[in-house]
Amino acid sequence: MFRYNPARTGGPPDATGPTDSVTEQWVVRTQGGVARSLAVFDDSVYVGSNDDAVTALAASDGTERWSVEADGQIGWPPAVVDDAVYVGRGDGTICALAAGDGTERWRFDTGKRVAPAPAVVDDTVYVGGVENGGEVLYALDASDGTERWSFEMEFNGYASPAVVDGTVYLNHGERNWALDAADGTERWSFEPDDAMETVGTGPPAVRDETVYIGGHDTVYALAADEGTEEWSFEVADSVGSSPAVTDGAVYIGGNDGTVYALATGDGTE
Repeated sequence: MFRYNPARTGGPPDATGPTDSVTEQWVVRTQGGVARSLAVFDDSVYVGSNDDAVTALAASDGTERWSVEADGQIGWPPAVVDDAVYVGRGDGTICALAAGDGTERWRFDTGKRVAPAPAVVDDTVYVGGVENGGEVLYALDASDGTERWSFEMEFNGYASPAVVDGTVYLNHGERNWALDAADGTERWSFEPDDAMETVGTGPPAVRDETVYIGGHDTVYALAADEGTEEWSFEVADSVGSSPAVTDGAVYIGGNDGTVYALATGDGTE
């Protein structure tokens, strides 16, 4: 799933990167370039590409297991849960494919321009669609794609949600929301001091009852239950990435090439 899990923490909290030299095991080239990131589940790698295809590769050697045309550019990574691959497409639709052979199970048309990276939790798919003047977040039944509820935002954005403990969190440059995952009702909203009329820096990261978001030039930590600000940290230039959170530290990238490590408790550098 995009940024590792529905909480969008950016990776497993106890994992470390390679400490020795890395070597190339295999390489596969797509016709139109790879989407923003990959999804790896069990022994398969799932790739969305700009040539309107979704492909499953063997993680061991990169051999193709299946590839299907998507009828729209794949600009966002798929979400893979159990035996299904959920893909948001450039034509504004999201589809569910069988992980084993790529057979389409269902398709939902958002009626918008883009369906960003979905989050899948408790048999529900959360995905956004965007058009001029605003965005809509949809909650869909994972089994058949029927709509359970929707939430309209007055801002134009590409919000990929984070979903944790029955709450859906959305980050946009002008406002952030927490919604009840069951019916989409608003629990709280937060307007950052450095609001911007853009899509923001991606989804929030949620860990240990705290929501971490990137604004224009400031990182915020909010209480997950009520949205109050716990601390903020201003970067030298502007925020260039979504936050990644581990035990005791939140990492954020700046557009000037700087990477910051901040204490989760108080935001000190």
